[in-house]
Amino acid sequence: MARADQLSAEMQSFVNQSALFQPVDDSLMQMRVAYDALCRHFTPPLPDGVQLEDHLLPVDGRHIPLRLYRPATATPSAGWPCVLYLHGGGWVLGGLDSHAFIAALLAQECAASVLVVDYRLAPEHVFPAAFDDCLAVWDWLSVDGLALGINPARVVVAGDSAGSNLAAALCLATRGRQGPPLCGQALIYPALAAVPTEPAASEHADAPLLGRDDMAYYLAQYAPDPATHADPRLAPLAAANLQGMPPAFVAVAEYDPLRDDGLLYVRRLQASGVAAQYHLGRGLLHGCCASGSRGRRPPAWSAHCQRPSLACLLTRHDMDRHDMGCSAMPCGAAPPSPDLAMLIRKAWPDKKRAGIYRPVTTPSRGEHP
Repeated sequence: MARADQLSAEMQSFVNQSALFQPVDDSLMQMRVAYDALCRHFTPPLPDGVQLEDHLLPVDGRHIPLRLYRPATATPSAGWPCVLYLHGGGWVLGGLDSHAFIAALLAQECAASVLVVDYRLAPEHVFPAAFDDCLAVWDWLSVDGLALGINPARVVVAGDSAGSNLAAALCLATRGRQGPPLCGQALIYPALAAVPTEPAASEHADAPLLGRDDMAYYLAQYAPDPATHADPRLAPLAAANLQGMPPAFVAVAEYDPLRDDGLLYVRRLQASGVAAQYHLGRGLLHGCCASGSRGRRPPAWSAHCQRPSLACLLTRHDMDRHDMGCSAMPCGAAPPSPDLAMLIRKAWPDKKRAGIYRPVTTPSRGEHP
């Protein structure tokens, strides 16, 4: 696991601040109260030029709450490109407010709409309830997205942690279906297996903020029946093949028991001919995406870094099957747009105010970051 002397001052500060929001007891209600307070602490005001709207999607006699962030300008005639954002929280925590720090930023800097899904939480609603809600939203969005000013042909699904799990599962469930396909998937420290992938699972079993025992707890709440643990809707890495999946950007944290889930997923995508890029956040912890949200820092990347372009993902231009570099992805007549990797990276802290993400070549088998 990461020792205190291995963490940057900023990362240690994030751990210390997070510790101030401990639940007063072990009840689920108090866990949610503490998590909501933590998220509020790290949420800045709504950026200028972004507006939000709350909506309810009727499904089978109930409603799925949705929150739409979009530029406060006239809607394009074809609708806004859209990031369908699925929040993290172990399938147990979080909601429409918890990830405003990244949803609003994406809307502002992508000049796109961002639709956040308030899916049902466990343990009140066990697997596959959360997945079913996300699928229901996509089924509606792919047909009637223009009702919210969204272009159904230009949708990327994104998420963090448990939300990345749901995003990858959604990509699996929708590949090959009629209608517009998802244009891409952006996963931040994803949980993609019922048992986290080694060696990171053991190396960082006791990491701050999220340990292996924490993941076991969350899984038990969401999927208490072990018979479901090989279902790809729960464990996307259990899928027999990943052919035909959307292009992927996967970001992981170095000191995270889930780190190697993301690495294995990218390897398998690439082996299946799917364009996929892997980014390792050196010195970072699971959940650190929130720690950079209270202040706008200088972009922590270098111009030569290869990264997937949001414009290319949203317009579904052909992408090189092995190289996710921007030079390999002609954007045609699409207007310039910040790339998704860059934008997500803005919410991540850095160790030295430069290069918070170190774009790495996917390690060969037998090698680990």
